[in-house]
Amino acid sequence: MKNLIPVFSFAFLLSATASQLPFLETFEIDNGVGVGTIDGQNGWVLDGGTADVQTAVVQAGSQALQIQNAQVVHDLSSSNSALWLHFQVRCEEAPSANPTI
Repeated sequence: MKNLIPVFSFAFLLSATASQLPFLETFEIDNGVGVGTIDGQNGWVLDGGTADVQTAVVQAGSQALQIQNAQVVHDLSSSNSALWLHFQVRCEEAPSANPTI
């Protein structure tokens, strides 16, 4: 039986119509994000796979984003040349062989 590891991919792109920095996404209802697909919520775009806001497994708060074999994109805009990202990832299964990432 193959063990699978979820692929987490966050792409933050710069564009004129994007959210301004600082940008904070908590994936919580008080930030305008509800349970279900993240696609279309708060400017998030899902490209293939599944990415759902759920309440079963969270690190803090009451909701978290669960991504499975997907790419999730959110546009950001800044006049600075540096962008710092901070996020936490929980992998539930490890592959039986070395995956290509």
